Amino acid sequence: MIKQLVTATALAASLGLGSASGPARADAPEEFTANVTHYDEVNPCTQQTLDVDIAFNVRLHVHNKNQLLVIDTTAITSEGHLATGHETQVITPNGQLRTTFNIMNEHPTTGEKFSVKGHIRLDTATGQMFQETFRTRCIRLGA
Repeated sequence: MIKQLVTATALAASLGLGSASGPARADAPEEFTANVTHYDEVNPCTQQTLDVDIAFNVRLHVHNKNQLLVIDTTAITSEGHLATGHETQVITPNGQLRTTFNIMNEHPTTGEKFSVKGHIRLDTATGQMFQETFRTRCIRLGA
């Protein structure tokens, strides 16, 4: 489900930014916050479905004709996991969006920990998504 979330966020961000607009090379990065209030994800340690609330802090840089989005992620799950992560997205002039994400989820009481990592390519013109890699992994079971 995080694949759909990343794709929807990326597509919304790319459509909201405009195709060639953005700060000049010498300008400071453009910054904004994108909030997604709810989605479901499966905990790879317990196989239970989690409700997730998530927020993104986004910085946009323009390099030549590519737009680079650097995204810091903060989320909390219904089981109490606190998730923090980092995501990088590159939008090319031909409408290809490449995203790499690494999100770590940890429960503050039980110590259970799992990660979500992946690389996804999205054609913003057609909406077609190509999953290059995607992995959820249980790092440590809870007490």
